Parts: sequence; structure tokens; C-alpha cells
Amino acid sequence: MVPRNRTLAALLNGYYRLVPYLPGKNMATKIARKAAENITLRDYDVLARR
Repeated sequence: MVPRNRTLAALLNGYYRLVPYLPGKNMATKIARKAAENITLRDYDVLARR
């Protein structure tokens, strides 16, 4: 996310400073971790040997 002007940049920076104190701050991390751990990748072993 790239803010379009200084005001939006200041608001975004303030938000980032506030996030650690908000309730549910770890919820997004937990959701992303669950999604990443449940993905099964194909075996690309053949391509790695070239």
C-alpha cells in the first residue's frame, strides 16, 4: 500500500503504531499461518536436478 500524499502516509504510520495495541492483533497472523500450513505443493524434484 503506497499512500498518495503526506496526510495519508501519516495516517498509515499512525495505524501501524497502533496495531500492536488493538484486540485481535494476532488474528491475521493465525489465519495466514493456517492457510500456509495447509497448502500442499507439487514435487518439483525433476526440475531441480537439471
